[in-house]
Amino acid sequence: MKFDLHTHTYYSGCSNLKPMNLLKAAKKSGLDGIAVVDHNSMKGSLKVTELNKDNNFHIIPGMEIGTKAGHLLALDINEEIKARNIHEIYDEVKKQDGVLIIAHPFSFIPLHSFQLPIEEIKHHIDGIEVFNSRNGLFSNPISIKKATEFNLAMTGGSDAHFAFEVGNAYTEFEGDLKKAIKLKQTKAHGKIKYGPIGSILSGLLKVVK
Repeated sequence: MKFDLHTHTYYSGCSNLKPMNLLKAAKKSGLDGIAVVDHNSMKGSLKVTELNKDNNFHIIPGMEIGTKAGHLLALDINEEIKARNIHEIYDEVKKQDGVLIIAHPFSFIPLHSFQLPIEEIKHHIDGIEVFNSRNGLFSNPISIKKATEFNLAMTGGSDAHFAFEVGNAYTEFEGDLKKAIKLKQTKAHGKIKYGPIGSILSGLLKVVK
């Protein structure tokens, strides 16, 4: 199975991607599923789930949670996470039987990189996003090294805010996604196809909005 575990819709202020257009782009790219993780909101994932009529295509509901330390991907949850403390976030995610992933921890954009040493929170996360298609060529290898060092699952996601980014990175696994993450049996793949272009467009969009 190939899932892009990091996509956004226009419910994120830095994206203009309509839920239906995200769904179409994901299917066109040959994915088996996507996680929709808008910033501090589940509205996008709920809308995409509602629009998806294909039983063979999977939507993982979730959200990208902003904290003082950085961004976290809460995946396969049912309700929005209100906490902003990492330990409390982890507890809330586990109550919903979800998984928690650090997003783009070594991003070339300082505001997007993770500000805490991974070793300090390794027991409160399930994995690290080791391939983010918006990251630079040097950022992703560092993430792989840290995931290996601390025995954490590795995931890949495009961080798509626009249709042309969808599927540029993905997570490959067999069977159930949550089980694969917990057993560290996921593989991350991707390409830096458009690099900083998406980030620049997102920045401009935030100004316009």
